[in-house]
Amino acid sequence: KKPEPETLAQILSLKREINKLKRSSFSQREKISLLAKSDYKFITKKSKPYFRDVYDHMIRVSDSIENHRDSLSEAFNAYMSAVSNNMNEVMKVLSIIATIALPLTVISGIYGTNFIHLPGSKLYFGFWIMIFFMIIMVFAMIFYFKKRKWV
Repeated sequence: KKPEPETLAQILSLKREINKLKRSSFSQREKISLLAKSDYKFITKKSKPYFRDVYDHMIRVSDSIENHRDSLSEAFNAYMSAVSNNMNEVMKVLSIIATIALPLTVISGIYGTNFIHLPGSKLYFGFWIMIFFMIIMVFAMIFYFKKRKWV
């Protein structure tokens, strides 16, 4: 399937959101850790287990955010790989076209010169023989490419 630019925009948007969540959850986790582990006058011993429980939840939230961040990184890498594969296919087609066109251009360039002694230039069907030879070359190259499984 061809990668869509909207997919990249969604992945990058989600990565930004995840990074915001990561920053805010990290700072909150540290503050809750201080509340759970320190001795403050306004925090009773009875409420400390609740702060530790909230701290444990914050650790789980941070881990979950990190997992989502990793998943988005993998999705981004997969998207970029698909884009690269698509570009490789385009380059392959362009290379094949150039490979077929180059010898034809050379032959037509040589026969386009105004020299007297060119093979086949004095023949009545010389032009058609050259065209036929060029068509045979094209089919031979296509056959060769298919045999090598390049096309």
